[in-house]
Amino acid sequence: KSLIFFSDRTGKYEIWKINTDGSNLRKLTNTNDVISHPIWFPDGRMIASVYSVSKNVLLRPDSTEANKFKYLPDLNEDGMLFQVYSISPDGNFIAGNRRELFNGNYVGIIVYSMTKQNYTKLSDTGLGPNWFTDNKRILYEDNSRFYVMNTSTGSRHPVYNSPQILPSWEFYACSPDNKSIYFIKEEKESDIWMGYLQ
Repeated sequence: KSLIFFSDRTGKYEIWKINTDGSNLRKLTNTNDVISHPIWFPDGRMIASVYSVSKNVLLRPDSTEANKFKYLPDLNEDGMLFQVYSISPDGNFIAGNRRELFNGNYVGIIVYSMTKQNYTKLSDTGLGPNWFTDNKRILYEDNSRFYVMNTSTGSRHPVYNSPQILPSWEFYACSPDNKSIYFIKEEKESDIWMGYLQ
């Protein structure tokens, strides 16, 4: 019935909510920093979001201002950050990117357990993990290849290789039935021109 998104329409990025018919636009946050990339939990009661580049927050949009935010713990690894990306269908796990603090490079995939409140590193490479409906497997991109990984065992297998047409891990998604991958195809094409000096 509604969508969440981030926008800087009031001068800096905040989280917004709007009905799918375009009505009832409202701002959910009023922060002192940048907040972006909101992801809704399956039950719709909570949102995970990136805050101030290096933090992650859980946001309860219908709570009072005092109880609205809860920070995820910092990743206990020097020079590394956790960046939320997707939430398991049962709402118990958050998968995200492992990112270097100083240069912004993405260097692996991490899962945060909501019940145990701890992190598990799944890999040293890969980006953009998306959960399967079984709450156990993720689809992710690594060096222009798609892989499926079992988060319990760490085993993975490739499912698609397309180095020439996959521009970014941010531009793909898995269908709800986990049978299809959607991604943007990028083709570079140009004309040759000749100029005449007068």
